[in-house]
Amino acid sequence: IGTVNGLARYDGYEFKRFYYNPNDTASIHGLNVWSLFEDRKGQIWIGSAPSFLNVYDPVFRRFRQYDFAHLIKHPANIELDVNVMCEDNNGRIYFGINTNFGDPVSPALLYKDENDDRLRTFNTADSLQIRNVYKITKDKAGNIWFLSYSGIFKIDIKGKLSAIHSMDSLF
Repeated sequence: IGTVNGLARYDGYEFKRFYYNPNDTASIHGLNVWSLFEDRKGQIWIGSAPSFLNVYDPVFRRFRQYDFAHLIKHPANIELDVNVMCEDNNGRIYFGINTNFGDPVSPALLYKDENDDRLRTFNTADSLQIRNVYKITKDKAGNIWFLSYSGIFKIDIKGKLSAIHSMDSLF
């Protein structure tokens, strides 16, 4: 359970709280939990404030952090949030980036491939900038759909991006 005061796990009998411990590198980072996602390996991905992406390994019972702020163009005083996540059929996990107050940031779609331990920006074939992703889902066919300040997009099962409705001309 993501809360404004850390992460909690309920096992049917009791709650266990997870908090940041500066003396423990395997603890969760961040306090406000904005998003949770369980991948197909059973790992729990946690987007938390201020500007953290954690993954919890339930086998080893430890957290790991992924730095992503350097991948996003944003003013120094803007807090970035991983507020939506989704996994495709090939194990690629997509992370949608937004801000607390809707400040425009880009590129706002990141991903991590199953066999690569780095986060990467989702690059577009043209000059389109993907700004502030705030909804993402996978359909029954395995396509990834996302809604952003730049419009509505689909990433097909081969990884090709299509603009369904682009609002890029408005910016």
